[in-house]
Amino acid sequence: MNVVAIRTAMADVLESVPGIASASGYPPDNIGPLPAAWCGLLDTTVSYMAGMEDNEHTVPVVVVVERVAGRLGSNLRALEAVQEAFMVTMRQNFGLPTFVGANPVNSAMVQRIRQDTIQIGSTPYIGFVADILVTHKFGVTLN
Repeated sequence: MNVVAIRTAMADVLESVPGIASASGYPPDNIGPLPAAWCGLLDTTVSYMAGMEDNEHTVPVVVVVERVAGRLGSNLRALEAVQEAFMVTMRQNFGLPTFVGANPVNSAMVQRIRQDTIQIGSTPYIGFVADILVTHKFGVTLN
């Protein structure tokens, strides 16, 4: 399991989404230009069968589009344009092609998207959180 390589590959995907101005595989210390995207804290399930290790990483991707300014309709239109570009890009990168490792990622699939206001400090942003399921299987020898 190489979470650093998965974060790096996800950052490459996020940087390629049309409309995303700043992207990272890690939560940022400061929000860059908007729209901004980053990977949150991973949740990994590991199982073993027949000499194979099966890792399923749930990678939350957070995307903030703009500050909430009492214009929900225009906020949502801006959000949904970025959300659609994100989905198209994820479909084009199903296997995380830039993943660096001896054992390739089997798939990276969007499982769920939740539109929401995302509070960063005292500032509310309109955005979404996408749960990405990254599966990674490889042979292991257990002693």
